[in-house]
Parts: sequence; structure tokens; C-alpha cells
Amino acid sequence: MRISSLVSALLLTAVAEAAVTWDLASSLGDNMVLQRHPQTAKVWGGGINGTVVSLDFSGKTYNSTIKNSQWSITLDSMPAGSHGDLKFYGGGINRTLTNVLFGDVILCSGQSNMVFSTQQMYQNKTYIDMANQAKYRSIRLMTANPHVTSGTPMTNLTILQPWSEASSQTVADGDNAFTYFSAVCWLTGMRLFDDLQGEVPIGLLSSAVGGTQVKCWSSPDADKECCNAPPCSNSSKSGVSVCWNAHIAPILTMQFRSVLWLQGESDVNPSDTVIEQRRGGEYYSCAIQAMIKDWRAKLQHPSIPFIWVQLSPWTGHEAATSTWQLAAIRQAQTAANNITATGFASAVDLGDYDPDTNPWGNVHFRHKSPLGDRLADAMRTVVYNQQIAYKSPSMTLVERSHNGSFLVRFADYQKGLIEKYQPCPYANSSIMNPCSWWTLQSVSGELYNATGTIVSSDSVVVTAESPAVASVQIKSIAYLYSNWPVATIYNSAGLPALPFNYTF
Repeated sequence: MRISSLVSALLLTAVAEAAVTWDLASSLGDNMVLQRHPQTAKVWGGGINGTVVSLDFSGKTYNSTIKNSQWSITLDSMPAGSHGDLKFYGGGINRTLTNVLFGDVILCSGQSNMVFSTQQMYQNKTYIDMANQAKYRSIRLMTANPHVTSGTPMTNLTILQPWSEASSQTVADGDNAFTYFSAVCWLTGMRLFDDLQGEVPIGLLSSAVGGTQVKCWSSPDADKECCNAPPCSNSSKSGVSVCWNAHIAPILTMQFRSVLWLQGESDVNPSDTVIEQRRGGEYYSCAIQAMIKDWRAKLQHPSIPFIWVQLSPWTGHEAATSTWQLAAIRQAQTAANNITATGFASAVDLGDYDPDTNPWGNVHFRHKSPLGDRLADAMRTVVYNQQIAYKSPSMTLVERSHNGSFLVRFADYQKGLIEKYQPCPYANSSIMNPCSWWTLQSVSGELYNATGTIVSSDSVVVTAESPAVASVQIKSIAYLYSNWPVATIYNSAGLPALPFNYTF
């Protein structure tokens, strides 16, 4: 009996091992969206070398022979709205992916404000319940596990939420926080779906990890590009590429229409001096550009649109030596605009300070709906070539006036600049006040409050609040250059002017 049982067990093990001749990548699944025309979608997986994997879809058979333990199939280009089941077979295995749509697939990545779930945001019930509308079944969602990182490149994405049709049950994980689904990703995708008249199915893949620096998302190749820029040479290399390995490397075969990126808070160092903050900004400027270029190269999509978010107000670390750490990163983020096919949305006016009502800390702003609208508008312009007024006003010129005031001109003012008064919400006197509006700095380093007055559709005159400053030699002028900027200048489209720090 013992020998018979042992033989039976060995036979069962051999049969089981023989049966697993190939598999599908974990990021493929029922209910998914594959990238539509003009791109060609790919499906892939692993298995035993020499095994032939076949696929029947839309009246055609595709074949792939496994080499180096990998296989992939490139489908014919399919128009938006194409749908059906993908039937795989070979090596004694049959698998079918059901309810598959062809549309636009968007990768949503970054750190905790991208992970931040719909159930945590303002008006959560309204936007969660909206997912039950029948039209939104053509929006499909998948979430990678936000707690997984890896020291080496992974073959498969670790899935928290498999591909699912949008509904109130799939856009929210009950009352659980920082799980699924990403509020920013959902709101942007929902708005974009409506803007495209519901004619293009949308696939949303949220692959983000809280508390991560840009180096975490950079491949070793991208990281090397900026190692000569301070502070790379004297900083710890811990955490480099561990998000790339776990969240990007496994999906390089997948075809995407665009990328949404929300990250940067963790690149603030609370112990930095002002000089070190500037160096950190220089590093981030280099790193974000290197990362975008590297992702594009490794995705084999050299012009994939990359839409990023300028960081919201945050009081910063209580041990901070300055209130400028986050401002340096915000300014550094704009380096992404040096690359073609990029766009942005600013969250500089979406701060959420109230400690009595925001249990997630003010780094996690709950005003996600306006950001979703702004990102969707940026995508319509950058991705879909629609002419939408998505850009915030940006400083183009600063001139000294003979009376000691300064003239500041802006681009992207649309029908004209408008002013909105907003108070500083920050009242904790235990750490320095991080709020800022207009600020002047002398050559000796003193800071002076100033007032900005709109004098034409594109111009603001900035004057020191104290008449005594007229005799001071001013070195620089800044707008919203602090951890907690209080936006007062907007364009006619309701978009806040971008922060800047201009040195004469």
C-alpha cells in the first residue's frame, strides 16, 4: 500500500508538472481592455521552451513558440469598441479570456496620492455611485498590489484587484484606505470617457506605491543618467529601481495609450539646507526626465504621452529646517515639460489642511475631482490633439520698475488673469508658517512680503508691503514658493498660476 501510494503521488506530480507547459501573464485577464488601433495589442506569458501557444480571435489564428521561457503574440490592429473572447490553447492547456474590449489603456503610477482610494476623497459616495451607470461598464480597472517592491525585475505583476468592469463595488474597496481604486485614476478615466463621447473603452491600470522616491521608479539605466548630479554621489542607493522591478518591468510588453504620474513628496528631505534643497531639485529635474525617456524606450513607445501632476500644498516635515523643500521639487517637476509629448495638471491650489477632518494627513489632499478634470483636459490636448485650455498660467517675464515695483507677465492667461483671495489655513505655531503668496528676497537674504495687482490681461504688478523695501536691493521675486502656497492668480479657465522663483 505504501509503495502504491508513493507511485500514485509521483505520477500525479509528474502529470501536474507536465500540464503546466505555459501560462498567461498575470496582468492579462477577463474583462480587460487591450490597446486599440493604431497600436497593435500584445498578449504574452511564460512556459517551457519549444511549446507552441496558439490564439484564436476574430476569425484568425496566431501562434507563438516559447523561447527563453517567454512567448508573445501581436494581434492585428483593432478599432475602438472591438470585443470578444481570446481563446488560447497548446501544450495540453486551454485558456479563454472573456469579455475583452479594445480601447485606450492608461497606466496610473506614482506614490500615495495616486494610490489614494475613491472612498477617501471628498464627495466619495457621489463618484462611487456614478460607476453603476451602464455606460461605465466600458471602463475597466486593475490594481497592482501597492505594498510589493522587488530587488530584481519580476516577470509578473502582483495583482491586488484583477481586471473588472467599473461599478460601485469595483471602484471602491469598502471602507478600506489606500487599496482600490485610485481616485485620481478613476476620476480622470471617467471624465475622459465622457469627453470621448463614450466611443472609446478605457482601461485603467493603477500601479503605484506610497512613500516612494523617483529613484524607486527608475531602472538602473535611468538611475545612472543622473549619478553625476548631486546628491546622487553622496546619497544612499537603497530603494533604487525596486518599484520599477515590481511594477513596471512586468508590464513592458503591454501596450498603453498614455501614462499618468503623481509623485514627488518623498523626494523632499526634511534635513536639507536651502543649498541642498536646490541640489535635490537639480537631481529631480534630471531624474524625472531620465525616467520618462527610459520608460518610453523600454516600452518601445518613444512618444507615449506622459501627463504629470504638480504637487499640492503640504506643511512638510515638522523637523524641517526650511519651508522651501517642497517648492524646490515643484519647480524641478517642470523639467518634464522639456520633453515632447508631455503635459501636466497643477494641484498647487488643492491643499487640504484641516487636521480635524482629514485623517490621512495634509499631504494627502481629498480634492481629487478638480485634479481629475484638469488631467483629462491635459490628455485631450496632448494625447488626442484636441485644443483644450489645459495649461496653468506660467511666468514669462519679470521687469523692474523705476518705482521699486516689479512687472510680471504670464503666458496661458486665456481671456485674462483673475484674482481670488484665499487665506492661509495653517495655524500650528509649533513649526514655522509655510504659507506664501508673493515674496521678495534681498541680496543679503531677508524675505519681504509683497502684494500682486493685476494690471492687464497677462500682467501683475508686484509691490513690497513695506515702503522701506524700496531702498533694499532685491535679488529675487517668488510666487507661491513654499511648502504651502496660497494661490491667488488664476486664468479665465479657473487654473492657478504656477509657482516660480525668479533671480535677477
